[in-house]
Formats: sequence, C-alpha cells, structure tokens
Amino acid sequence: MVKDKYYIRKINGKEIYRYKYPEQEVHEWHTIDKDSGRLANGVMERQVIGHKNKFTITFSPMYLKDFRKVIRIFANDTVTLEYEHFFTGEISTGTFYVGANLTKERLYIDVDNHEEKTIQEKLTVNLIEH
Repeated sequence: MVKDKYYIRKINGKEIYRYKYPEQEVHEWHTIDKDSGRLANGVMERQVIGHKNKFTITFSPMYLKDFRKVIRIFANDTVTLEYEHFFTGEISTGTFYVGANLTKERLYIDVDNHEEKTIQEKLTVNLIEH
C-alpha cells in the first residue's frame, strides 16, 4: 500500500485497509461559528466556537465474507484513528464517533452469465472527531 494514498493510516491500531481498499475517502474540516455576521459599521464578525474533523469512507461492493470483516471495525460507537492531519500533513491520532449514517447497499451480481447470483455489499461510513 502506498502510505500517502489514503488519509487514514490505522484504525484501532490496525491497518484499516487490510481487507478492502476504499473506493473513496474524503477528509473534511468544518469551522463552526455562532452569531456571525456583519456589524452596523460593515465589518464582518465571526465567532468561532469549534471545528469538525470528519472522514467519509466508501467501499465499493465486496463479497459478504469481506463485508463482515470490514463492518466489524465500525461496530462500536467510537474508533481511534491514526490519520494525516488536514493542515500539516503530520500523522495525528484521535477518537472519532462512528456516524449515525452508516449506509450499506446490497447488490446481486451475475457470475459468468449463469443463473448463479453472488451477494455483494457496498458500505459508506462517516467518522467524526470528538
């Protein structure tokens, strides 16, 4: 694996992508503010109250045996990530909530144009630092 191909290096101390490489991995940084706006004199005022660090990982369809291995990683409410920091690129460690929006999609695929079907699952996971 090329180390800098993905933002996340490890999850709970283990190589996250040992079972399956993601189709897409997105790293987002959000600034959260309150009562921000323009003052009477025209100057913009912004009251920053925090930041949100978020990863969205989408795995392409995988066989059920692989899916079961991957989904177990995200079965708890939180995970510890070793990841590339959004601004510095340095490796950081943090605790992330497993988002409420885990999404899976079941697909039935023809195998060699026979009547056989194989079940595959596609998975999307949101991880939000707390």
